[in-house]
Amino acid sequence: MRRFVLATCLVVLSGAAHPLPGQADQRGLRGTYERGVRAEAAGNLDEAVELYTEILKADPRSAGALRRRGMIYRSQGKLDQAVDDLTVAAQVAPTDTEILRALGDAQLAVRQYSAAVATFEHVIELRQESSAVYHSMAQAHLGLGETQKALDAYAQCIRLRLDNPEPYFERGRLYAKLGRHRDAIEDYDRALALKPDFADVYYARGQAQGQVGYFDKAVGDLTKALTMHSGTGWPQRADALTFRAAALEAMGKSEDALADYTASLQINPKNARTLLARADLLVRLGRANEALDDRTKAVQADPSNPLAYIARGGSYHSMGEHQKGLADRSKAIDLDPNNALAWFSRGSAYFLLNDYREAVSDLDIAERLDPSNAEFREVAGKARAALEQKSAQETAAQREKAMAQQAQAPAVRSSSAPVRAEPKAVTKVEPPVAVRTQASAPAIKPPLVTDAEARRAASLKFLASADLLIQAGRPAEALAERTKAIEADPTNALAYIARGGSYHSMGEHQKGLADRSKAIELDPGNAEGWYLRGSAYFLLRDYENAWSDLSRAAKLNPSNSEYRDVAEKARGVLQAEKTRQTAGLPLRRSAAEGPRVASPAQRSSTPLQTPTPQATANAEAHHKAGRALLQSGKFQQAVSELSQAVELNPRLALAWNARGYAYMRLAQWENAVADFDRALSIDPNYANARHNRESAVAQIKK
Repeated sequence: MRRFVLATCLVVLSGAAHPLPGQADQRGLRGTYERGVRAEAAGNLDEAVELYTEILKADPRSAGALRRRGMIYRSQGKLDQAVDDLTVAAQVAPTDTEILRALGDAQLAVRQYSAAVATFEHVIELRQESSAVYHSMAQAHLGLGETQKALDAYAQCIRLRLDNPEPYFERGRLYAKLGRHRDAIEDYDRALALKPDFADVYYARGQAQGQVGYFDKAVGDLTKALTMHSGTGWPQRADALTFRAAALEAMGKSEDALADYTASLQINPKNARTLLARADLLVRLGRANEALDDRTKAVQADPSNPLAYIARGGSYHSMGEHQKGLADRSKAIDLDPNNALAWFSRGSAYFLLNDYREAVSDLDIAERLDPSNAEFREVAGKARAALEQKSAQETAAQREKAMAQQAQAPAVRSSSAPVRAEPKAVTKVEPPVAVRTQASAPAIKPPLVTDAEARRAASLKFLASADLLIQAGRPAEALAERTKAIEADPTNALAYIARGGSYHSMGEHQKGLADRSKAIELDPGNAEGWYLRGSAYFLLRDYENAWSDLSRAAKLNPSNSEYRDVAEKARGVLQAEKTRQTAGLPLRRSAAEGPRVASPAQRSSTPLQTPTPQATANAEAHHKAGRALLQSGKFQQAVSELSQAVELNPRLALAWNARGYAYMRLAQWENAVADFDRALSIDPNYANARHNRESAVAQIKK
């Protein structure tokens, strides 16, 4: 018995010293995995991959080895292999959010955007949402072109981590891409508040400032970006110089702008866009030969760019080399037959060369390609009118020639006719032109061109010249030409419409409205006159007059969808204004009007007064001070500064939104909502104000 027990003990001890095969494998794999982790930490990635591969040969479903090898593959740029490993790992461990996040990022890297979105949504469903997950999801939505979903994802990303400047910067760039530059500027402001040395944000904000017309701010931001990147091989340096040049040019600092364009071209001498921009400035400086040289370089740098040919064609035409000009604009059309500007440019050249038939042909195509372009419609209309006049003149000339031939017919004798010597027998034959029927007009020889026709032709030429000056960026000279068009033919409604546009563009709104009213008086059946005056009223926030004029235009030309759409928009805004009046909120008055006497229905609310230039400047100063206090966390002081800003300029939507944000940080939610409402009443498309309002309302409901 004792021998049996001893033998049994020996067997057990022997088993402890030599584990079963499966147990030995697991221990060995664990050791291999740990060596792989150590190799990875030491930067020996190839060794780590070999060790993880060894594990996967023994156990192809080892989630840990798959995840780690997949992550290494991703860091090495072996993206397809990374996706393969992480996909299997996610199948093995479908609730492991670390693996799922790694898989989503790998799918994003190989542009499997739909798969990446699905993976990130799965992570969120597992209640593992994070700022990083929403950040990656935003990028995936962008890859799919789903901009609104991307904006929503960025909003969640920012909500979960308010101290990260990157999402603000990226969302700002998306806003800028969508043309929402003011929203972009606000996001850039927040990014810089979190990271004041974020040079790329200054660069992006400088571009956005230029887009909204804040040229001095644009110059400041772009200068800051250039300074922060000085001495480095910053790839955006040439573009930053070009953007700053454009802002300086808009400020009237032509020589500074020219210096920046030149500096940009020293970095990248074959940048067609910068060459064309410098050429435009040179034209305005009267240096036409240098402009032609730049435009030729642009053609050489980018021979497939139709804009370069259009611009060089303009140089040739201005120098009288019309065949070269037409050849360049024909080349632009060959390169891009759907480019409305190319057809318009060649048609305008034909018009100035009095080739009205070719002009009408080209301008009709331009109008069809871009039916919403008012300038195309206007010039095409002038060309058609000129062609009709020319045709009438040709018809009149042919009629005169025929009548002259008829008048000469009695003097033509047959060689066989006898010559009658008796003068008394000669009957006086009146020329046919003097013979009239009962319904005919007096026998007056029709002139080749009537005075009215000559005046109209002269007026149209002045208008065509003005259009070219507008294209060349010379609005003051264009205004002078349009005034000459009116002097040449005071009955030409088109001339008043055109000059009204010049006045409006220069901020002289009363003169602009007066000119367009005169056009309507001259031609009440011209839908374009009503439409353009209504559009001016709309932009000046005089919605009642806008609706009246635009609805009239739509009735006169019911087939024009643009007239109908803008009229409907005006009607909607007018109804909204009446709703505001009913609610006791102030109505928004046109900046073009003087003080208006309120009607009895309006006396319960005070219209927003147009601030003086000095008040506007002071309001902006308080607005800047308030934003600085916001960024430094002094919210109560910010409220005080911003309150002065909105008191001085009640139309400053940015200040209302900023004060609302300050109230939010002070947990004064009702005040915040009221301020966001004011911002949105001024600018209904103000996205940041809308997002902020939603956040404040959500807090009130809690």
